Amino acid sequence: MIGILVPDLPDDAFGIQLRKMAELLGDHAYVSLCLRRRQNDQLRLHEISNLAARFKVKTVVTNDVLFHEPGRRQLQDIVTCIRTRTTRSASSASAMPIASYREALARTVEIVARAKFSLEELTDQYPEEAIVPGKDAQASLEHYVWQCIPDRYPEGMPPDVLPAPDQ
Repeated sequence: MIGILVPDLPDDAFGIQLRKMAELLGDHAYVSLCLRRRQNDQLRLHEISNLAARFKVKTVVTNDVLFHEPGRRQLQDIVTCIRTRTTRSASSASAMPIASYREALARTVEIVARAKFSLEELTDQYPEEAIVPGKDAQASLEHYVWQCIPDRYPEGMPPDVLPAPDQ
């Protein structure tokens, strides 16, 4: 198992998350270097990379979800150009900062090579129902819900949660 933290900004919250992740996952913790296609992406990646190094967490390269199918790439590029007030060729050049993180890219390729997964591996496994002896599934569910009420509402159930009188 590995964990990849995908930060938005290299802020204090990210530092806290990074430290916790490093403690929990050790050598299996990674930080994503992901272009957001916004201004100052290069600086953002540099700061994320520096924080990762400080906490001894390895970096990988990932991508952001920018469009739902490949045919929308051109539209996303144009929207990015409008937002950043640049041309399409200048916008494409801004994707180059990732090239300077060759080790992160190599780690990404290693992880992809290790991830052997196929949808055929998934099967339906309906869980066993916890049936109360002498009750059907619905009555058992209601029984378990009523058992949890004191924990959920220690001062009693609020009026807007109480069931209608005919129930």
